[in-house]
Amino acid sequence: MEEIKAEITTVDCPFCNNKIDPKVFYCPICGKKVREKPVSTGFWPVVLLFALCLFLPPLNIGLTIRYMKSGDPKAKKIGTISLVVMIVVLIAAGISTYYFTKYISDQVNTQVTQQLKMIQGTGF
Repeated sequence: MEEIKAEITTVDCPFCNNKIDPKVFYCPICGKKVREKPVSTGFWPVVLLFALCLFLPPLNIGLTIRYMKSGDPKAKKIGTISLVVMIVVLIAAGISTYYFTKYISDQVNTQVTQQLKMIQGTGF
């Protein structure tokens, strides 16, 4: 029987030129990052990403962009959905803020007008 030997291929670290495994994310010699870690497309990380999009949309833009820049088509799709959800939430927050502010200012104007009418009716 012939033994099959797995060839271990190595690449040069772009920083220190030592031979490293092409699967590592950091050079074991110099400690510098040699490639990006892929984003997780598991259930809970995606749920967390979408929850952050709903509750803290502007703070989540960096993670969303990281998903969109990923080489994985599934991660790109998740990033795009995250961006769309974020935009919808921001638009809804802007619209609701506008109408809430308008409602509050209308209520204040009505109360001030009523108070002025009462003051004018008493002779002050």
